[in-house]
Amino acid sequence: MCYIFRNTAYTGLLTYDGKKEKNQIQVKAAIPAIVSRQLFNKVQAHREQKRKTSS
Repeated sequence: MCYIFRNTAYTGLLTYDGKKEKNQIQVKAAIPAIVSRQLFNKVQAHREQKRKTSS
């Protein structure tokens, strides 16, 4: 589960990091989302808060 909540692809956002082209391309709704963007953002905020308190 941790990997799912770290990877934006599960929200339907496809990211291509063109190393040769030196650019990054993001395509929304390129793949079916299995995690809502709202839930993903909520988990990210929780992870950030947890990281700050444990340091």
